[in-house]
Amino acid sequence: FIVYCLLFIVKLIGVVVLIIDTFKVSVNMASKDLTVKTVWAKHFVDSGNPTADDFEIVETELKNEVGEGNFLIQIQVMSVDPYLRGTLKSKNGSEGRKVMTGFVAGKVLQSKNSDWKQGDFFGAALPFSTFQLITPMHLEKTSFWKLTGMVDETTLSRGIGALGMPGSTAYGGFIDILKPNEGETLFVSAASGAVGNLVGQLAKFFGVKTVIGSC
Repeated sequence: FIVYCLLFIVKLIGVVVLIIDTFKVSVNMASKDLTVKTVWAKHFVDSGNPTADDFEIVETELKNEVGEGNFLIQIQVMSVDPYLRGTLKSKNGSEGRKVMTGFVAGKVLQSKNSDWKQGDFFGAALPFSTFQLITPMHLEKTSFWKLTGMVDETTLSRGIGALGMPGSTAYGGFIDILKPNEGETLFVSAASGAVGNLVGQLAKFFGVKTVIGSC
């Protein structure tokens, strides 16, 4: 199963790298429209490894207008996680052709929201789209966290790693639930994964004597 997931990640990374390349564009804030590039799954992939042919990049236009309480963001980093493989199967009940959604990190370009200002960095669970207009309703319905002061342009990917879902899962599970004692021995299942490798590092930091992990 782990190998299967890794193969999926490698295949999808090829698509994501292509998308990320398109993200690195200078935004003309005087322009009325922004060209949005979004990753779509073309259909269900019930068996085998997904390939670049199973996805496409769809371009749409977004009005460069920010209403009161809203803010405009640019996605700069996307997390390709093993759980996304399950979203491509027909048994999950969703539509075959759909926008890929997952954990992302990016930057606020414009804002009329008192809690978010231009230049703020963030992490979130959102569609894989380059530019998005975020409303208060979006904030109520999805995970959205501020990274300003913890990352910069060069370290933004931490927002989908140690400062994102893997980090919060590792910390919460290890510190709040397991509550280890100094000098104990810890076994970490799937220690090579995004969460497991952080658990191992936390364990050594908090004084666990021996850390054993499975791949």
